[in-house]
Amino acid sequence: MKFRSFFALLAILLVMASQACSNNASEAQNALEGDILFQDDFSQKGTWDEGEDEDGKAFYHADQNYHILVKAANANIWSNPGLNFKDVRIEVDATKIEGPEENEFGVICRYLDSRNFYYFAITSDGYFGIFKVKDGTNIMINRTEWMPSTAIKKQADKNQIRAECVGSTLKLFVNGQFLDKQEDADFKSGDVGLIAGTTEPGGVEILFDNFVVRKP
Repeated sequence: MKFRSFFALLAILLVMASQACSNNASEAQNALEGDILFQDDFSQKGTWDEGEDEDGKAFYHADQNYHILVKAANANIWSNPGLNFKDVRIEVDATKIEGPEENEFGVICRYLDSRNFYYFAITSDGYFGIFKVKDGTNIMINRTEWMPSTAIKKQADKNQIRAECVGSTLKLFVNGQFLDKQEDADFKSGDVGLIAGTTEPGGVEILFDNFVVRKP
C-alpha cells in the first residue's frame, strides 16, 4: 500500500508539473502574440499599396507574397500599409528573385511621407546600412559607406531582417545576428513599410513574406 500510495502521489505530481509547464508555455505564447501590433503574410490583397510607373512596381504576387520590382537604375521603390506607430520591432523574410547583386532591400519605420522616413537595408552581395530620408535627401546615418557582414545570406537566399526603432535608437539584425546600432531623433513616429532599390543596373525583384510589427 505504501508503494502504491507513493506512485499514485508521484503520478499526481507529474500531472500537476505537466499542467504547469503547459500553462507556462501557453502564457508565454499568449504574451508573445500579445506583443504583435500588426502582421501580414500577404495571402490576401488590400492592406498594402500597389502601383507601377517607369521606375518599377509594388504588388501582391500569385505566390501569396509581396513583391517589389525596381526596373530603373539608381532608384528606390517602397510600399506602406497605412499605419502609425512610435516604438516598434519590425521583422520580415526577404528573398531576391532576380536582378543584380548590387541592390538594396529591407524595412521602413517612422514613415511620415515620401520625403521623410528611416529605413534599414541589406544587399544581395552581403552589405548593410541604416538610412534616413529627410526632406527628400537619402543619408546613411553616421557612416560613409555600406558595411559587410557574413550574417547576410548572399545571392538568392532568404534573409530574415529585423529592425528596432525605440526612442532615438535604431538597430538592425539579420538572421538573428546584431549588425548595427545608430542614434537619430528626427522622426518620432510614423508608418512602417518595405523598400527595395538598385544602383547600376536596374531590374531587381525582391519577394517579401511574414511581415510582423511587435512591441519592442
